[in-house]
Amino acid sequence: MPRTLEHHGLYFHPFELVSTALWDKYENHKFVKSVEVLSRKIDGHGRLCSIRPLYLLEEVVVDAKKRSMDVKTSNINFTSILGCSSLSKYHSSRESFFQTAYTINVSAEAFPRHAAETTTEAAPAKGSWFGIGEKIESFAASKLLGNVKEGEDVINGIIERIKGNCKSIQNKSWFCSNFNPPQS
Repeated sequence: MPRTLEHHGLYFHPFELVSTALWDKYENHKFVKSVEVLSRKIDGHGRLCSIRPLYLLEEVVVDAKKRSMDVKTSNINFTSILGCSSLSKYHSSRESFFQTAYTINVSAEAFPRHAAETTTEAAPAKGSWFGIGEKIESFAASKLLGNVKEGEDVINGIIERIKGNCKSIQNKSWFCSNFNPPQS
């Protein structure tokens, strides 16, 4: 049975700014040298759908009308040993236009069932390795969720860079003039 963990958070920035920053989150990542796009299209509901291969597979769906963004990631290496995935859901906060709420669900499954089905009958059952499967799942899920704080720091850093860029063009664009809360 996969190990699943969940985290809830809040960015004190509007959805448009957070979703823009999320596209750049891998720009200085130590394992990502470049970001390619396998597929990018507008679906029948008017949502932007994108698939990017990194050191993992990332599937993104952005619904500008609903002000929501779903990011699903899964590992693409060693999947017969460990299947890891996460689903991050970002949406405009109900409390304030200038806040973005999010939920991240991470899941890890050691020796996934689909891999066991393709091995020989002599392969050990998932739980028979003296509990090592459960230990791997627990470690991987905890590690994935542990990366959330680092990810928040990256996104906040990108947001600050965007705000700095907006100041340098003197708020002449709609985007720059609409992401700061009104001053009291």
